[in-house]
Amino acid sequence: MKISNEELSELILSIANGDKSAIGKLYMEMKGAMTAVAQSRLPRDDVEDAVSDSLEKIVLKAKKFREKINPKAWIYKIVSNTCLDRLRVIKKARTTPLDPIRNYVYDSEDFGIIVNDAFTVLNEREIKIVTLSYWYNLSFDEIAQVYRISKSLAKYYYDKAILKMKNRVKD
Repeated sequence: MKISNEELSELILSIANGDKSAIGKLYMEMKGAMTAVAQSRLPRDDVEDAVSDSLEKIVLKAKKFREKINPKAWIYKIVSNTCLDRLRVIKKARTTPLDPIRNYVYDSEDFGIIVNDAFTVLNEREIKIVTLSYWYNLSFDEIAQVYRISKSLAKYYYDKAILKMKNRVKD
Protein backbone atom coordinates (compact mmCIF):
# COMPACT_ATOMS: atom_id res chain seq x y z
CA MET A 1 0.00 0.00 0.00
CA LYS A 2 1.38 3.37 -0.99
CA ILE A 3 0.97 6.11 1.54
CA SER A 4 0.08 9.61 0.43
CA ASN A 5 2.08 12.64 1.46
CA GLU A 6 -0.91 13.85 3.49
CA GLU A 7 -1.14 10.58 5.40
CA LEU A 8 2.60 10.55 5.99
CA SER A 9 2.48 14.14 7.25
CA GLU A 10 -0.30 13.13 9.64
CA LEU A 11 1.83 10.25 10.96
CA ILE A 12 4.79 12.55 11.58
CA LEU A 13 2.57 15.09 13.34
CA SER A 14 1.07 12.26 15.43
CA ILE A 15 4.58 11.22 16.44
CA ALA A 16 5.29 14.82 17.42
CA ASN A 17 2.19 14.72 19.62
CA GLY A 18 3.39 11.58 21.40
CA ASP A 19 1.49 8.85 19.54
CA LYS A 20 3.85 5.86 19.86
CA SER A 21 1.76 3.68 17.54
CA ALA A 22 2.42 6.18 14.73
CA ILE A 23 6.14 5.34 14.94
CA GLY A 24 5.47 1.71 14.00
CA LYS A 25 3.08 2.74 11.24
CA LEU A 26 5.61 5.17 9.79
CA TYR A 27 8.33 2.53 9.95
CA MET A 28 6.16 -0.08 8.22
CA GLU A 29 5.29 2.37 5.44
CA MET A 30 8.78 3.79 4.92
CA LYS A 31 11.23 1.02 5.87
CA GLY A 32 11.74 -0.07 2.26
CA ALA A 33 12.48 3.43 1.03
CA MET A 34 14.66 4.24 4.07
CA THR A 35 16.62 1.03 3.54
CA ALA A 36 17.11 1.83 -0.15
CA VAL A 37 18.51 5.27 0.68
CA ALA A 38 20.87 3.79 3.27
CA GLN A 39 21.97 1.00 0.91
CA SER A 40 22.90 3.57 -1.70
CA ARG A 41 25.27 5.29 0.72
CA LEU A 42 26.66 2.72 3.16
CA PRO A 43 28.32 -0.68 3.28
CA ARG A 44 25.79 -3.48 3.68
CA ASP A 45 26.74 -4.13 7.33
CA ASP A 46 25.80 -0.58 8.35
CA VAL A 47 22.41 -0.26 6.62
CA GLU A 48 20.19 -1.75 9.32
CA ASP A 49 21.78 0.38 12.04
CA ALA A 50 21.50 3.52 9.92
CA VAL A 51 17.79 2.91 9.33
CA SER A 52 17.27 2.38 13.06
CA ASP A 53 19.23 5.54 13.90
CA SER A 54 17.25 7.44 11.28
CA LEU A 55 13.95 6.36 12.77
CA GLU A 56 15.16 7.58 16.16
CA LYS A 57 16.09 10.95 14.63
CA ILE A 58 12.71 11.19 12.91
CA VAL A 59 11.02 10.73 16.28
CA LEU A 60 13.28 13.32 17.92
CA LYS A 61 12.81 15.84 15.10
CA ALA A 62 9.09 15.27 14.53
CA LYS A 63 8.17 18.45 16.41
CA LYS A 64 10.19 20.48 13.89
CA PHE A 65 8.31 19.02 10.94
CA ARG A 66 6.02 21.45 9.08
CA GLU A 67 3.04 20.30 7.03
CA LYS A 68 4.12 22.32 3.98
CA ILE A 69 7.30 20.25 3.69
CA ASN A 70 7.29 17.12 1.51
CA PRO A 71 7.34 14.39 4.20
CA LYS A 72 9.12 11.80 2.05
CA ALA A 73 11.88 14.26 1.15
CA TRP A 74 12.16 15.20 4.83
CA ILE A 75 12.58 11.53 5.82
CA TYR A 76 15.03 10.82 2.99
CA LYS A 77 17.13 13.80 4.06
CA ILE A 78 17.29 12.51 7.64
CA VAL A 79 18.32 9.05 6.42
CA SER A 80 20.90 10.54 4.08
CA ASN A 81 22.39 12.74 6.82
CA THR A 82 22.48 9.80 9.22
CA CYS A 83 24.44 7.82 6.63
CA LEU A 84 26.87 10.70 6.13
CA ASP A 85 27.40 10.93 9.90
CA ARG A 86 28.16 7.21 10.07
CA LEU A 87 30.58 7.48 7.14
CA ARG A 88 32.44 10.34 8.85
CA VAL A 89 32.87 8.32 12.02
CA ILE A 90 34.01 5.28 10.06
CA LYS A 91 36.49 7.33 8.03
CA LYS A 92 37.96 9.07 11.09
CA ALA A 93 38.19 5.83 13.02
CA ARG A 94 40.02 4.07 10.20
CA THR A 95 42.73 6.68 10.41
CA THR A 96 42.91 6.69 14.23
CA PRO A 97 44.02 3.31 15.60
CA LEU A 98 44.92 3.13 19.29
CA ASP A 99 48.65 2.61 18.65
CA PRO A 100 49.27 6.24 17.51
CA ILE A 101 48.52 7.32 21.07
CA ARG A 102 52.02 6.04 21.78
CA ASN A 103 53.35 8.83 19.53
CA TYR A 104 52.42 11.32 22.24
CA VAL A 105 54.19 9.38 25.00
CA TYR A 106 57.92 8.84 25.38
CA ASP A 107 57.94 6.59 28.44
CA SER A 108 56.07 3.28 28.58
CA GLU A 109 55.09 4.05 32.18
CA ASP A 110 53.46 7.27 30.96
CA PHE A 111 51.55 5.32 28.32
CA GLY A 112 49.45 3.59 31.00
CA ILE A 113 48.66 6.93 32.62
CA ILE A 114 47.71 8.45 29.28
CA VAL A 115 45.47 5.51 28.35
CA ASN A 116 43.76 5.63 31.76
CA ASP A 117 43.13 9.35 31.27
CA ALA A 118 41.85 8.74 27.72
CA PHE A 119 39.41 6.15 29.07
CA THR A 120 37.73 8.84 31.20
CA VAL A 121 35.91 10.18 28.11
CA LEU A 122 34.36 6.79 27.32
CA ASN A 123 31.13 5.34 28.60
CA GLU A 124 31.08 1.85 30.13
CA ARG A 125 30.10 0.09 26.90
CA GLU A 126 32.88 1.81 24.93
CA ILE A 127 35.47 0.87 27.56
CA LYS A 128 34.41 -2.77 27.41
CA ILE A 129 34.40 -2.87 23.61
CA VAL A 130 37.86 -1.26 23.32
CA THR A 131 39.18 -3.62 26.00
CA LEU A 132 37.74 -6.70 24.31
CA SER A 133 39.06 -5.65 20.92
CA TYR A 134 42.47 -4.24 21.79
CA TRP A 135 43.62 -6.21 24.80
CA TYR A 136 41.75 -9.49 24.30
CA ASN A 137 41.93 -9.46 20.49
CA LEU A 138 38.27 -10.32 20.01
CA SER A 139 36.90 -9.75 16.53
CA PHE A 140 33.94 -7.45 15.96
CA ASP A 141 31.84 -10.56 15.28
CA GLU A 142 32.75 -11.93 18.70
CA ILE A 143 32.10 -8.60 20.42
CA ALA A 144 28.75 -8.38 18.65
CA GLN A 145 27.81 -11.82 19.98
CA VAL A 146 28.79 -10.84 23.52
CA TYR A 147 26.62 -7.71 23.45
CA ARG A 148 23.92 -9.13 21.17
CA ILE A 149 24.34 -6.32 18.68
CA SER A 150 25.27 -6.28 15.01
CA LYS A 151 28.89 -6.49 13.92
CA SER A 152 28.65 -3.05 12.32
CA LEU A 153 27.32 -1.52 15.54
CA ALA A 154 30.18 -3.08 17.52
CA LYS A 155 32.65 -1.60 15.03
CA TYR A 156 30.86 1.75 15.14
CA TYR A 157 31.11 1.91 18.95
CA TYR A 158 34.78 0.91 18.78
CA ASP A 159 35.61 3.49 16.12
CA LYS A 160 33.76 6.20 18.02
CA ALA A 161 35.58 5.30 21.26
CA ILE A 162 39.01 5.34 19.63
CA LEU A 163 38.28 8.75 18.12
CA LYS A 164 37.20 10.10 21.52
CA MET A 165 40.38 8.73 23.11
CA LYS A 166 42.61 10.19 20.44
CA ASN A 167 41.00 13.59 20.84
CA ARG A 168 41.45 13.39 24.61
CA VAL A 169 45.15 12.54 24.26
CA LYS A 170 45.69 15.42 21.82
CA ASP A 171 44.25 17.86 24.37
